Amino acid sequence: MRSAIGALALMVVAGCGGGDGVGVSGVVTFQGQPVEDGMIQFLGNDPAAEGRSAGAPIVDGKYAIARNGGPPPGSYRVEVTAYQEVREQTAEEMGGAMFGRDPSELGIAPEALMVRENVIPEQYNTKSTLTVTIPSQRNFQYDVEIP
Repeated sequence: MRSAIGALALMVVAGCGGGDGVGVSGVVTFQGQPVEDGMIQFLGNDPAAEGRSAGAPIVDGKYAIARNGGPPPGSYRVEVTAYQEVREQTAEEMGGAMFGRDPSELGIAPEALMVRENVIPEQYNTKSTLTVTIPSQRNFQYDVEIP
């Protein structure tokens, strides 16, 4: 009897978030093109996943979250961000960081001087309406196409 109770307790603990989550991977496109540089977040929105989150960088349109650190099965709100260089920083935005010198003299790469902005509409990130139910399985593919 004691071993049966111990085995049952072990199964309950193993199923309560102490073990691996679900490995999630996929492709993310925006306006038909792969997202080159971004982030995808899964934010728990039901009692089974509430307070849980997982995320990964998006590189060349692809992302992957390993099972270890992956989200447990449940319903999630999905947020996507993607950054693009939109223009060079103004002197005011640099705030005197160059001290009147050429950035290359200070070892600063030209791309570090570019202003990057999130180009994904807010209904897919900060006010996302995207949701997904992650099933109870080892790996799950979830692709996102943002018009």
